[in-house]
Amino acid sequence: MFNNSDGSSSSNDTLSLWHYDGEFLDKSHIQPLTTLGYLGTAVYLTILGSIATLGNGSVIAVYIRQKKFRSKPHNILILNLAVSDLGISIFGYPFCTASGYAGYWLFGDTVCQLYAFMCYTLSMSSLNTLVVIAGFRYISLCHPQYAYRLTHHVTAFSLIGVWVYSLLWTVPPLVGWSSYTYELFGTSCSIKWTVENTSEMSYVVGSCLFCYLLHLLLLGFFYYKVARRLRKLNLRGQHAMPAVRGRRDFLTSSRMQSESKATMMCFLMVILFMVAWTPYTVSSFWSVLVEEIPLAAATYPTMFAKSSCVFNPIIYAIAHKKFRTFLFQTCCPWLYRRVGLCKSNPYLEQQRKDRLRKQKGQIFCVQYTNGNVYIGPHGSRGCWSEDGSGDGGSSGRCHYHRASGSVSTLRVDNLARRPHAGNAPKTLHPKGRKYTVQAQVEPVPRTDNDSSSSEDSVHDLSCIDFTVL
Repeated sequence: MFNNSDGSSSSNDTLSLWHYDGEFLDKSHIQPLTTLGYLGTAVYLTILGSIATLGNGSVIAVYIRQKKFRSKPHNILILNLAVSDLGISIFGYPFCTASGYAGYWLFGDTVCQLYAFMCYTLSMSSLNTLVVIAGFRYISLCHPQYAYRLTHHVTAFSLIGVWVYSLLWTVPPLVGWSSYTYELFGTSCSIKWTVENTSEMSYVVGSCLFCYLLHLLLLGFFYYKVARRLRKLNLRGQHAMPAVRGRRDFLTSSRMQSESKATMMCFLMVILFMVAWTPYTVSSFWSVLVEEIPLAAATYPTMFAKSSCVFNPIIYAIAHKKFRTFLFQTCCPWLYRRVGLCKSNPYLEQQRKDRLRKQKGQIFCVQYTNGNVYIGPHGSRGCWSEDGSGDGGSSGRCHYHRASGSVSTLRVDNLARRPHAGNAPKTLHPKGRKYTVQAQVEPVPRTDNDSSSSEDSVHDLSCIDFTVL
């Protein structure tokens, strides 16, 4: 697959494949592969390009079609990752793949430089975006008092910073600080890693430090802090007693699981990106220290680095349940509506939730004991009880029972507001005194440290969408 290190071919056929038809770039360092070697790289890139285009295109389609996926600011960062990876598969793979089938670079020196600039910029954008995602996770979990500031505007400014920082390191080779040139095997283009003067040395060292090592340190710091925070919250949730009244001061178990899964997904994205690019970085820095590196040491890391844009869509599909649902709904809406027509069908469940949101309702907190049910506005005490002894301003007979899935039904009979300041009582529903409400609830289980009796213990429920049916 590889030729001798002096650049001579192992066969006359390989020599005849290489055409020195460039305009101004130096090609004396090129060591051509064998015919089989070029064919292998071309087939490999064809497979990678197809998977990357389909996967990242699906992510973008889900973002465009699904409003819920667009509602969260951090999903804009996921979109930017998909756009960057799709850009590599569109603007990078076709040129390198076609040249691999031909056995030489087909498109001239100018396109070679533009190709290297595009691939370098898009790869830097992906790495910068991973750092921003890690920073968002760090702020949300370690400094939740500032999480409300992570709005769409902040995310947009972060993305501007991502692209500006990328261009700060990818434009200089076009204007004289180092340069873009052919890779050692001749069918791809990149930074000129072999240095001949101080200017080229400074750029290569700066790129390794500020375009890789700095990002690695930031990612390590962010995820180390996030892991410690999640561990503390997990321990606190195991030992803390649920709050009888008011808000709980710790994350619920489902929230913990959600945060842990999201963090693990982001961390896995970082790990795979680093695994893909670390060999290439080592190979590039090696070329700075020695005059010539083996052809295999330049080819394999380059091909492996090109796989980085394939990993993210696969991670989303495996680790993100909602993304799988959105993807299925986007790509196969007709089939999605007809698969699993039962109570557990996610499409029917989502449609039911959408109908509930369209009705008038408020956010409430629910608490219940063995004999009482307390329903109150978000952040307040319970306002209704079975025996009329609650802290709020209304009373009535409430019956709680579990329904299938995560939706619980509260049957409320003869529920009316108490008079306030001489006002007459008002029923909560004009059609009668009996009605049913449905709500998304999440009970917090009692811990072993709960010393209260079973008769007085209150199982606190998370905030819910309280809707009169």
